[in-house]
Amino acid sequence: MSFEDKPLTFLVGPRACGKSTLARILRLLTDQDDSVLVHIETSNLIGVHMNKRTPLGILLLRHHESMRNGHVMQAHDVIVQMIMESATTIWSELGTKQIVVTGTPRHPEQSKKVLGALGKSRVKVVHIQQDKDQTTRGVLHRQKES
Repeated sequence: MSFEDKPLTFLVGPRACGKSTLARILRLLTDQDDSVLVHIETSNLIGVHMNKRTPLGILLLRHHESMRNGHVMQAHDVIVQMIMESATTIWSELGTKQIVVTGTPRHPEQSKKVLGALGKSRVKVVHIQQDKDQTTRGVLHRQKES
């Protein structure tokens, strides 16, 4: 099973621009019975792997400090492998579903690296853009809520 024949969409954009919110809205609009769309939030996956000390989690822990400082792509290969494993599990256990990935990558240049690793056939990338003021407001709002 490869990414070449399965539906996969990346929502790419800066922190707090609404990637996960958009994924939830897409799911509500298109997937009333949970049979069509699965949302993978890479930051949640990273946390699960690191907390469980899986082989990928151990590799991610080596990059933990740089990831906290926003340099997620230093762990690019590990994150791509994590996405591939998760998607493959979803497709094998749940059948062909559309998977929407949010969290990482966040920038167009990073998404090019991911596309290079995964292959461009059937992989879609949606870039969400916003200005720095909107990003700052979104990050501050998120911090206030947590």
